[in-house]
Amino acid sequence: DIVINGGHFSDVHGAVACAFQWSRASIEAPALASFEATVVSDSIVVCSTPEAPSKGVADVSLVYGGDEFHLRGAFTFDEGLVLTTVSPSIISSMTDDSVAVTGAAFRSSPELVCDLSGTLIDAAWIHSSEVICKIPSLLRPGKHSLSVSNNGQDFSTALEFRVLDPFLLTSLDPALGFRDRVVNLTLHGQNLEGLDGLACLLNSHYAAPAHYVDSTTITCPMIPMRFDDNTTEVSVELTLNGVSFSRGDPLIYSIVDFSVDTIFPTSGA
Repeated sequence: DIVINGGHFSDVHGAVACAFQWSRASIEAPALASFEATVVSDSIVVCSTPEAPSKGVADVSLVYGGDEFHLRGAFTFDEGLVLTTVSPSIISSMTDDSVAVTGAAFRSSPELVCDLSGTLIDAAWIHSSEVICKIPSLLRPGKHSLSVSNNGQDFSTALEFRVLDPFLLTSLDPALGFRDRVVNLTLHGQNLEGLDGLACLLNSHYAAPAHYVDSTTITCPMIPMRFDDNTTEVSVELTLNGVSFSRGDPLIYSIVDFSVDTIFPTSGA
């Protein structure tokens, strides 16, 4: 629907209509279409948009008395929005995140908005084939639908993405190792899943590939030589597409240096 704001609409006698006129209409469709409008109040009139014979701009006029035209303006008929991907398709329920939505016919407009399972959220236009939707934190875990509108009223078909609670890690094995030895860490937790983009985050800096074993076990390599000689403890967390994906305190892996201090006895038969 189009909302027209003005004044003294209640004083109009007779039928009120909105006229849409295309400069270049198809042979099958008329160049001018008129549709009945509804006077909502003294300052608001609402009318429905017709099916456009083609995309583009149509002149819009408010008609009453059959042939009197007022409040001339324009309305743009877009191509139908088409969504193709949402990335990432899985996010954490505990952090603010943004997802990139690709498709076609996105328009830079003040009314551009995303619909997240029935709730309108902010959208940012990147170009005609990509927008960014800002996902709020503390979103209910589960499957959610996401659609986009150029005008806040006509929405695309929806894509689906998942919200998961971060994984709870409970222990790691081994918890200690030598600085010059590469080991394969085994992380234990609850309700773990094998997700694309899941990695082990070491000291909040280095990402190591995570290998899903089962719902309680994930493994990843520990390479102590990555860290300087003064590092004796390494925090171990999980990250999904660069965003923290484990809750609770990080697990700690201790690095020790192999050394020989004394030999006793120093002689013998």
